Parts: sequence; C-alpha cells; structure tokens
Amino acid sequence: MLTSGSVMDESLDENSSPTESVTPVTTAEVSAGTFARGPAGPIAGRSAPTSVPAAAGAGGNGVGAAGAGSSSNANEDECGAVPLQPAGNVTSGTINGAGLLEYDIKASNVFTGLRTTLIVPAVPEPTGQVYVWPGIQPTPSGSMFQPIGNGALMSVLSWGALCSPDAPATYSSWWVAPMYSNLSSSDPQYSGCHSARAAMVEPTQLVDVDIHLEGEVWIQKIVNRQTAEASELRLDLKGQEQGRAFFAIAPHTTNKPTEDIVFTNTVLSMDVSDPEACEPIMRGTNDFASKPRVSADGRHCCIDRIVLRAARVTPTTIDPP
Repeated sequence: MLTSGSVMDESLDENSSPTESVTPVTTAEVSAGTFARGPAGPIAGRSAPTSVPAAAGAGGNGVGAAGAGSSSNANEDECGAVPLQPAGNVTSGTINGAGLLEYDIKASNVFTGLRTTLIVPAVPEPTGQVYVWPGIQPTPSGSMFQPIGNGALMSVLSWGALCSPDAPATYSSWWVAPMYSNLSSSDPQYSGCHSARAAMVEPTQLVDVDIHLEGEVWIQKIVNRQTAEASELRLDLKGQEQGRAFFAIAPHTTNKPTEDIVFTNTVLSMDVSDPEACEPIMRGTNDFASKPRVSADGRHCCIDRIVLRAARVTPTTIDPP
C-alpha cells in the first residue's frame, strides 16, 4: 500500500501469474484478462440492471476514444466548457511523498467512473521497472468490502516486466494494459494480478483511459489515440463499493520516470452529489492538480491537468499559475 493508507503500492507483482482464463463465463470462449461472474446483487441501495454483460476481458483494434464525452472531445465535458488554461494548483490535501494524487469519497457515496488521458513520457533507462497508473479502489469501510477485499482497478503504463501475458520484450517499449490487482483475496477470480492484452505506446502519444461501472460490471478500456490500438477488461466485483480514486507512480520499483507524468481532461464520476470529493486528500510534494471544476449536479469532478513527479527527478513541465 502507498503511504496514503490503503492506496495500492506493492499490488503489482511482476511474478504473479497472468490471467488468461478463469471460470467460464456465459460466452463460449474467453480471452486474456477474463473473470467469471460470481453471484452478486446490486450495490446496496441501488436498483439492479435489467441485464448484466458477461465479465470478460478483451482486446482489439479500431475502438474509438474511451468513454462518451472523453478527452478526444476536448472542448466540453460533464462540467461544461474546458478552459484553454487549467486553473492553479489545489491547496487542499496532505502534502507527502512524491508521485501520488488521491481523491476519497464519503461513505455511502461511491465512485462510478474515472476517465483521463495520459501523455506517454520519454522512455527511462533500460533497467528495473516503472509503473504508472490511474485507478479506482475500495475503502475498508465501504459496503461489500469483503469477501473480495482490497483490490484495485488500474490501467497501468509499464516499463519492464509485469503480469500481462503479452508484454513486449523487456525495455523495447512502454506498454499499457487494463489490470486488476489484489493481494488480500484468496479467491482465484480476484487474487493476484490480472491483465487484459497489452498495447504498445510511444513517447508523446495519448492514451485515453476509461474505467466505469456498467450495471454490476466494471469496464476498463484503454485506447492509443494515435494508433487506435485498444484493450478492455471487464470485471464483476459483486457489488463492492469503490470509494477511492488515485493517480500514482509506484514508489518501490527499481527505476523511475525521467520526466513528468501528465494526465489531462480527467473526469471523476460519483453516484450522488459531493463536490468536496473533487478536492484531493493527498498530493505529492511536487505533484500538481488543477483546481477542479464541478458539474451542475455535483456528481462529476473535472480536473484539467494532473502532473506526477518522481522523487529526485527534475521537473520537465511548468505548472499553471
């Protein structure tokens, strides 16, 4: 866990076995990143959907930018017109460490989605590992925390080995994949590191990330906007509520990014209005998050720019005033 308390830290295990298929789902075949649908009811206090798609991972090409109203339509989002210049740095939240931004939501409310665009940084030195991700995670006080426990839905930008079954030759390229990691569960459907197909990405390319709840199933999709290469992972978390959103550089790997990690056009969505959830509770010493814009209904936080900076790495971008 990261020093924030229960944000994922050592959840990504390069020695974990990749998931190529788990218990069969309702479809005839499964692919890398597949999870079985277990018996599950609706999230407490929320109506069940009329139908639930099978929870199967998939990957493919030619998929459009992730999510309706995604950052590919950069002029407007759920909070209105996107400004040309992001607002200045947030002032709330504990300042600690490096390479971390965390948003929490009050109990009984839940996050239902995270959408962002990652700008692929320069390649690091050909050694060790670097992992960067946006993600969503439960809080121990949230409904249905057990029996699954503390897992995280993460779309991980990786340099070096990790659990994806088709990661590239070591240090030949950055790659990104939708993943789920859980070191607290004994259930093979959830325990360990599970990954959908890896997509190769190059410096300066834009990767659209969309993590959202659809019925009872969490859908993660990543799309390389320049190549249209995409990958998707679907997972039924059996009604477990997700109360934490975060952006992180893994702190305990043996390498680190050589330049700033930049996310743009981020939108956090929640079940009911809570504008206070749009302010981060923790931020790295040199990390940046623009002051959030809040949708008219209070259910969406729009953060125009997020910058993560690894410890002892000279900043390579300038924050807005």
